[in-house]
Amino acid sequence: MDVQGTQVGLAIVTRNPRADGGSEVQAERRYRFRLGERVVQATSTTNATLDAQDRVLTLTREGDFGRVAIGRAPAGLYWLEEARAPLLAALRGEPIALQIVAPAGGDALAATLLRVDADTVGWSTRDAQGEFDVDSAGRIVGARQGPVSLRVVDGSDWEAPDIARVLGLPVAPIPHARARPRVDLLVNGVRTRNEVPLRVEIPPLPVAATEPEALAALGDAPGLGVGDPALKRRAAQLAGKATTRLDAVDALAAGLFRTLDHTPTPGLPSALGALSSGVGDCNEQAALFVGLARTLGIPSRRVAGLLYLDEPNPGFYPHEWAEVWYGPDVGWVPADPSFAQGVADAARWPLAREADAPLWTVLAALPGLRLEVASDR
Repeated sequence: MDVQGTQVGLAIVTRNPRADGGSEVQAERRYRFRLGERVVQATSTTNATLDAQDRVLTLTREGDFGRVAIGRAPAGLYWLEEARAPLLAALRGEPIALQIVAPAGGDALAATLLRVDADTVGWSTRDAQGEFDVDSAGRIVGARQGPVSLRVVDGSDWEAPDIARVLGLPVAPIPHARARPRVDLLVNGVRTRNEVPLRVEIPPLPVAATEPEALAALGDAPGLGVGDPALKRRAAQLAGKATTRLDAVDALAAGLFRTLDHTPTPGLPSALGALSSGVGDCNEQAALFVGLARTLGIPSRRVAGLLYLDEPNPGFYPHEWAEVWYGPDVGWVPADPSFAQGVADAARWPLAREADAPLWTVLAALPGLRLEVASDR
């Protein structure tokens, strides 16, 4: 996988035919990058049994985001590794509408495939889009999603890049950034303010929400596992004694900060995977926070954007956190379990909300984004 033109991983795909016309597919993804002085390595493996139309018979994915296993899903087509039948049909110029098996959770998502040129197929779902490079046999040999690209290669070695330097947007230092209730930025030359309410301005609402405008932020979504018994138990352990929404949010943010091993975890986030493994970066922490909050009846949503950090150099770096609803007078307030912040600071800039993998949106926005610190207090 390439990010901003820098290789951070590779994919190795094998496909073996079955006597019934179907196939057995195995895909392995390997990641390697530096984060400061630390080298992060991770591997995920997918095994699928497909019928002659590339529909999923069985699927297991395990590795860097936990483990997912599903049985027969006749409406779902295998996704991202090799789905030759629909890709070849799209190359012939047929617009293809289908359902795909999502990389996290095994959920079926609506998707479309459309020919771009003689060897390229465009794809789109509700929350994302990209392109596949396809050879004459229908094999995926490359892919792109925003500034992230995939090359299917043979396992060659490569130097681990410093991913923070690849993704960072340098700015002037922001003293005491984690305590800032307001930061003024120049975003592509336009002055914009990011402001967070003071804790005393947040009303003591009941933990579970009943406001009509909040109910849409209580349902399940891919990777969240809302209502799962394991999440119910963990939510009760962390916030079962809370009497207000803010108390519960504080308990969840602090509890996840204490109990999750903050390890970079390539792959799509899974709340249940993070809960079972005890490991996760900002993606997993945000997904688990939102899954626990919604399980308690607290309206919340995932947010992806840029966060100010002093290291490795002062700048804004891709990050994921959450927002919690505190009624129409206050609205959405950021919370960040990666920093144990029930009410997060303002030294951040949101770019995407509620998509299944919103950090793609952040990466896609980076090449054309300029940030400067105008003033802060």
